[in-house]
Amino acid sequence: MKSPAPNASETGNERAAFRPRRVWECFGLASLFASLCVVCAHPFLAAGETPFTIPTFHCAGLYWSPPGGAAGKEVLVRYRRSGETGWKQELPMRYNPIPKDTLLSQVLSPEEKFEYDTRLSYTAVSLQNRLGDFAPSEQEFRDLVRLQKQYDDNYGPLSLAASGRDVSQERAVAQKELEAQTRALLGDERYLEYRHEQTWARSSFRNVAQEHGIPKQTAFQVFDITDVAGQQADAIRGNAMLSRNQKQTALDAIRGQTESTLAGMIGQPALQGA
Repeated sequence: MKSPAPNASETGNERAAFRPRRVWECFGLASLFASLCVVCAHPFLAAGETPFTIPTFHCAGLYWSPPGGAAGKEVLVRYRRSGETGWKQELPMRYNPIPKDTLLSQVLSPEEKFEYDTRLSYTAVSLQNRLGDFAPSEQEFRDLVRLQKQYDDNYGPLSLAASGRDVSQERAVAQKELEAQTRALLGDERYLEYRHEQTWARSSFRNVAQEHGIPKQTAFQVFDITDVAGQQADAIRGNAMLSRNQKQTALDAIRGQTESTLAGMIGQPALQGA
């Protein structure tokens, strides 16, 4: 299903509204609707069913793939600009059973499809929004999108290939492969910077750090410490030589040591809010 503008979709009393967040610029190209956010989500939306947007230079498309979607099930659409109170009526969403990626491949040449994927695809926009202060070259960004899209097509939140089956183990293997390929592309030092920015973009600790005045670089150190603690905890859980009580004792020790270290770095109030 798709709609041609930044919008809100509603069925009965349920409504999801979208609004522009910022102008996105990537190597000289700017799109007014490159990033829109949900301001009022459908109460019945489950994880992974949230609509997403694809921007162009003059409008934005809204895509939604709810379970049970069909041609006879109408989804009405309204939208409004950020800061305005009045809603405007848009055309209803149009049902299309053909995957969008397949549709684009039918109307674009391979070169045009690659340019679309690099600049305006869901993968490209999502990646751009997670870059933070990391500044890749144009070629690096293209390569990052290529690697991420290979993963997204098979295991991403919008992947049809993973629909209806358990791919958790396959996804974990593919995630490790993606990380290894990204590290090889950027090198160890810049990969760590890239990974820190990715974590910062999606971590709830970002709000805690901003509230307590914690520098971004200190937050990155927090990420590293918690990553190491997580790896140690996973190793303990997977150790068949330890009894349940031994595992719990070791896990408690890791937790206590980690919390003590973090409290010394960021303070107890921030730690409690994390």
